Amino acid sequence: MLNYSKGVIIVIILSLKCDNIFMFKDFFIDFTYSRKLSHPLSEKDYLFPGSRINVRKRMLILGGNASGKTTFGKILCAISNFIIGRTLVDEKLHLQKAIYALKKESSFEIEFVMEDIAYRLKAVFNSKELLRETLSVVKIHKSYNIKNLRRLLDTTADKFFYKKEGRSLRSNGELKPFFSKVLTNPSNKNIFEHISKNMGFHYMFSNFAEQSSESKINIPVKMFNDILPNIDNSVEKVLPITTSDKKIKTNSYLISFKNGTNITIPDGDLMASNKDRLSHGTYEALKFLNIINEIKYRIKDIIFVDEKLAHLHVELEAYLIMKAFQLNRSSQIFFTSHNSELLDLNLPNNSFILFKRNENGYNEMVYVSDKVKKNDRRIRYLYENDFFGVLPDYSILDKYFGDIS
Repeated sequence: MLNYSKGVIIVIILSLKCDNIFMFKDFFIDFTYSRKLSHPLSEKDYLFPGSRINVRKRMLILGGNASGKTTFGKILCAISNFIIGRTLVDEKLHLQKAIYALKKESSFEIEFVMEDIAYRLKAVFNSKELLRETLSVVKIHKSYNIKNLRRLLDTTADKFFYKKEGRSLRSNGELKPFFSKVLTNPSNKNIFEHISKNMGFHYMFSNFAEQSSESKINIPVKMFNDILPNIDNSVEKVLPITTSDKKIKTNSYLISFKNGTNITIPDGDLMASNKDRLSHGTYEALKFLNIINEIKYRIKDIIFVDEKLAHLHVELEAYLIMKAFQLNRSSQIFFTSHNSELLDLNLPNNSFILFKRNENGYNEMVYVSDKVKKNDRRIRYLYENDFFGVLPDYSILDKYFGDIS
């Protein structure tokens, strides 16, 4: 079972298909793999102890601008919220608003596992309404490999099915919440409650975060005081905030700078502080330090961090990513970056996924492990020499600015 400790149920995504969502057309990404790896970070890539199904749990997604890295995360984020029946903070991420060809249907299919149960959820929709939806459910036995499991998901009768009822998702011009119909149907109350209660996720994008539970700064003061001045040398020290009767306020901090100024973070709410006093890199590092600290405890959550460390020095970015991967070997963790130097990290080859746009402008991806079978430390060299065929073609610039070679 995926119940590693009492009361903790881990959710793992096995695969995702999507079509006509943003710039993803007939897109499929599979997080499972067949051959067991000997790398230390792959030791817990099983679904549950004794399972023959291996799945990528630490992923570093690289690609240039507009290659689809962020958009991929937003699709996962939208589907996660669709499944548990939550309204997204950013309405632009509603699946109906992500339709690319407006006159065509859009669809997605996601396979995920909770405990020893596999779910395959398929949905077809347009800009107005959910058209069709099915949910298949299969119990996983230790003897199953991924082919066995998918064969059962293919052949097992759909446990639940929904077909449009003819009513629009719009009311008075406003978009109604767009949730799974099969899961939120009252007859499926037990399944929905189980999934919505235990499907934890935390998506961090450049302009907002979307998580299944509230997240505030929760870093021990000593740790905060030891680390922050080393990231930003304008910081003198970090102190706890005390009440009038000298009791320490939980998760409340005072950051004192060497020039005599300071900012406060009340009740762990970074947004309530004068965050403009911090450099952008320090601000993002502060939020990420909190995530790393919480990763110890968020062992059941899907975590997606989108270029939140781009403003840090490359060595610090690399260190924090490796530390996050080392601290949590059970959850699925995604990082995106455009920094090719991260390809030098000592990660198993199947952790690296490269995104690009094809000649028609649609997003595609390449598994490094499909091209490089062994843990070859030349991945960065191969990438920068376009061995994987994912680098953008800037030759058109030569027409106007000349060849710089």
